[in-house]
Amino acid sequence: MAGTTLQVQTDLQSRLLERKTGVFSKDGDSEEASWDEALDLVKKMKEAEEKYGPDSLAGNFSARCTLEDNYVAQKLMRAVIGTNNVDHCARI
Repeated sequence: MAGTTLQVQTDLQSRLLERKTGVFSKDGDSEEASWDEALDLVKKMKEAEEKYGPDSLAGNFSARCTLEDNYVAQKLMRAVIGTNNVDHCARI
């Protein structure tokens, strides 16, 4: 979301509480996920990191996201998780 449109968001409070499952959903379609489902995924990622190390995780991000979104995503992977396994689909 561009910073110039942030102030015109009418339902920002509830929107921040929504998560989409994307291509990882049960049927392959995007659908809303609960916080419990999202936190379960984080728990699985943490377990994989502890068992196999931080390089067992990778981030593949979208060229359709803003520059800022991709920056935050790669910063999360590199600074928080500790892996350089970051890619994007900007080559297509």
